[in-house]
Amino acid sequence: MRMLLCALIALTLTGPAFCGNFAVLDADGSAAAWNAATSDWTVLTGRWNDLAASGGDFAVMETGGTGRVAAWSRTTSTWNQNSRAGWDQLLGSEGSFAFLQSGGDRRVTAWTQNGPFWADSPRTRWDAIYGSSGNFAALQTAGDGRVSAWNRATSAWTESPRARWGRVTGSSGNFAALQTAGDGRVSAWNRATSAWTESSRTRWGHVVGSTGNFVAMQTAGDGRISAWNQATSAWTESSRTRWGHVVGSSGNFAALQTAGDGRVSAWNQATSAWTESPRTRWGDVLGSGGNFVALQTGGDRRVSAWNQATSAWTESPRTGWGRVAGSRGNFAALQTGGHQRVCAFNGATSAWVESPRTGWGELVSSSGNFIALQTAGDGRVSAWNQTTSAWTESPRTGWGEVTGSWGNFAALQTSGDGRVAAWDRATSTWAESSRTGWGELVGSSGNFAALQTTGDGRVAAWGATAGTWTENPRTGWDGVIGSSGNFAALQTTGDGRVAAWNEATSSWTENARTGWCGAIGSVGNFATLQADGTYVSVWDEATSLWDELYGTWTDLLGAGGDFLAIGPTGAAAWEHTTATWCPIDGTFTIAVASPTVAPAIAGDLNGDGNVDHLDYLVLKRSYGIDEATGLGDGDSDADGDVDFADYCAARASIEEAFAERGLQPPGAFHANPEPASLALLGLAALPLLRRRRR
Repeated sequence: MRMLLCALIALTLTGPAFCGNFAVLDADGSAAAWNAATSDWTVLTGRWNDLAASGGDFAVMETGGTGRVAAWSRTTSTWNQNSRAGWDQLLGSEGSFAFLQSGGDRRVTAWTQNGPFWADSPRTRWDAIYGSSGNFAALQTAGDGRVSAWNRATSAWTESPRARWGRVTGSSGNFAALQTAGDGRVSAWNRATSAWTESSRTRWGHVVGSTGNFVAMQTAGDGRISAWNQATSAWTESSRTRWGHVVGSSGNFAALQTAGDGRVSAWNQATSAWTESPRTRWGDVLGSGGNFVALQTGGDRRVSAWNQATSAWTESPRTGWGRVAGSRGNFAALQTGGHQRVCAFNGATSAWVESPRTGWGELVSSSGNFIALQTAGDGRVSAWNQTTSAWTESPRTGWGEVTGSWGNFAALQTSGDGRVAAWDRATSTWAESSRTGWGELVGSSGNFAALQTTGDGRVAAWGATAGTWTENPRTGWDGVIGSSGNFAALQTTGDGRVAAWNEATSSWTENARTGWCGAIGSVGNFATLQADGTYVSVWDEATSLWDELYGTWTDLLGAGGDFLAIGPTGAAAWEHTTATWCPIDGTFTIAVASPTVAPAIAGDLNGDGNVDHLDYLVLKRSYGIDEATGLGDGDSDADGDVDFADYCAARASIEEAFAERGLQPPGAFHANPEPASLALLGLAALPLLRRRRR
């Protein structure tokens, strides 16, 4: 039995929301795939010598001899062989695979785990394949120059009725084809309809994609530009010509005239309309979170930001800007000469806010926030918070290095006392470590670790949840790595000890053995090997315990919170929801990892198969970000941000999960806090309980 330390009662539900699958090739030519969902290995005999991973699935190929191929499905844990031979090119995309014959008929086929497994294009003589978000496109670069797109949802190929295509671009599962000779036509394929839509104009020379949309530009002649919207499958031209540069951001586009008037215009996917800045002489443009900023690289050196919410450009009243940075729809501008001022643009308010201090020399961005550093003079540091649009300076000076993580920042004195301080976006406050002499900083999911690179070799971690620094009581550490908010410290000399810090408990747990020579992280867990290969050990963030396996080990892989240990006579996979090892014998020459995302469990924000205190940490740590990537960031309602609606969604699903088992939900969900107070969810005050993992 292993003890599970929880800040809440843990509800063990069905299956992980994320996991890592592994596959290996044996010296005898056989292949084996390990499924984290079932903790078993599936072996396929043959003479396989190439192995690829994609979205939790695997494909193998004989690149010599018969040229056969097979794919392994994580859903069924079975290998599916294609009946044809002669395949010699392989491409994976989000759990799908495409195979191409470069000789003979030059056929192309696509595989998906959803079935029917294999889908050949009815046409032959293909020369190239492209992948995007699980879909594929095939192109004939000689002969007729045809193009065809394969849709994973229907497992069908759809050709463009036109020929003579020369280039393909993919974006979020859609494709655009361009004729690089002749008429110079452009056509976009929409995965929602499996249909191709051409622009009525010709002479296009360049295509750029962004989040499923495309923009085509004439690189000669009039220099026109046209954007294709996946929502309408329609092309929309700008009324102005002579465009020379284009950038995309979250499905929107900005075009810049690189000669002449130097105009800039932004295209909004919500309206399919182009909006020009009234000012000219722009020299550079940058995108972030669907917004854009334009900078004059000469003259007055003005800066102006375009907001997708309003389709309007907003200039900073000050001039002389020399550099811009973007993060999640916000921007910061820095004067590289003169007073060296710094100014931030807030995408929520369309307002520019300057720091009252001058002399700034460096900018760093993180999850929509910014930090400015004086690289000369006093060495001050100031952080800008998108929630308050305010700059907050550290009261101390002499800072020489800054780093960001999930909207938080840490500053390090690279000379003098060697102090370290962390800035918390939830409170806009700085927290210093009481110790000095720090020489290295590492960030992970909003937390930071500091290491003394000289002297005692101490290590300390700062957690956004607790807001404090926690030192490891041992000295002599010389390496630290982060993974999903946790940290591992390693002694690469001397005793070779290893210890892991858990964000949930703000405590360090050392491995009882010594002689460890390296460590890797995977979704908050860590694995380490002894220098002599005798033991491999995994630290589990759910329990803060080390789980070891005896053998002869030479290498480690990690994916989705799981690990694979490899040795000269076999391998063993460790699965994070059961904390068990699954060995297999063999002499493995190639090994690959493939993380996967399975159907989510309500309330299981961190995807470990439990509803517990770790899920609350995800919500608290992510609250306020405006470009979330999924449930793992706390985005329960899948709208791309983490806000009050996500709190309500998480609350509803977690209360339901607890009620089904006759239990009271956690104390943090009894009250009805105002949206502005959610960043201060009181997790630390929740009682500590113990429960055995069965």
